Amino acid sequence: MRPLLADKAAPAKAFAPDLPLRTPSFCTGCPERPIFSAIKIMERELGPAHVSADIGCHTFAALPPFNGFVSEWLTFQAALQAWQLAFIMVGLPGLLVAALMWTVKEPLRRGRMIVETARVKANGKARPASVPVRDVVKFVVDNRATYGPMLLGLAFNTMLAFGTSSWMPSFFGRTYGWSMTEAGLVTGAIFLVVWPFGAMFGSWLSEYWHRQGKHDANLRVVVWAIVLLVPGQVLLPLMPTGPLAAAFAALNGFIAAWVVGPPNAATQVVTPNEMRGQITALALFIFNVIGFGLGPTVVATLTDSVFGEANLRYALSSSAVILAPLAGLSIWWGLKAYGRSVERAAQEWT
Repeated sequence: MRPLLADKAAPAKAFAPDLPLRTPSFCTGCPERPIFSAIKIMERELGPAHVSADIGCHTFAALPPFNGFVSEWLTFQAALQAWQLAFIMVGLPGLLVAALMWTVKEPLRRGRMIVETARVKANGKARPASVPVRDVVKFVVDNRATYGPMLLGLAFNTMLAFGTSSWMPSFFGRTYGWSMTEAGLVTGAIFLVVWPFGAMFGSWLSEYWHRQGKHDANLRVVVWAIVLLVPGQVLLPLMPTGPLAAAFAALNGFIAAWVVGPPNAATQVVTPNEMRGQITALALFIFNVIGFGLGPTVVATLTDSVFGEANLRYALSSSAVILAPLAGLSIWWGLKAYGRSVERAAQEWT
């Protein structure tokens, strides 16, 4: 051995031919190994599985003998696909907005209905005690003539909006033969360019009517937006050409964007400051479960069960015929009660 040790490179030269290269893998006895072994056995009976895991030891599952797990990490390491890059680019502006929130000061609390007899001292300032959930539920029930029609109408409107927008790229593809790239560029441009102007106009209109003494200004904007939107939503899918349908989509987008701001303001105005967080959570739950969840499903059900895959356009048009009147009538039904709640809040709350 001494001659070999005299030359530091000699051991490698002497033993390399007899030592096969070892693929990086889990350590012997690692508890992670049997998990992926079990998945490989399961795949023999159920077919290929899609497994996502962390970027630590689980990366070894992408190498022999497991071959192919945690594909997202390896894909990211090798090269970003176009769709992955698109998601990253869309998400990056959110980091800037999140950073800007550090500059936002705590706003002055307004619209407080409850006068506290006991106060909690924090940093030398008095803060009102929190409101129990049972009191929030009681407040909503007592004011059901205001909250019921408002939340129900906004849920129907959200179903219409997201049912239409989620199927719009497929509509352009199936009806006019557009590629997903072409449909994405058109619909994306409408959201990026047209919707912001519509949102600003809707907020301006609400404030204008409020200055004129209309207590129901926020929901009045929503009702008018739905009324004006019905013809365009029904006719858009029936257009004979893609460019004409895109023009209708832009017009509809401008009007639909009116309801971006006023409905949120409507909920806040009639809700005491101490309850706004919980009632906003209730509103978001309704929007997500009913609006986002059922909206695209309604269009899909009409397509599969009534009109067929080739006639998506008729499913979109029919959903507008059904959902838009339900949304408009629901909000209109509670308009007077909402106006009274706004007036009462202005007089009684601080």
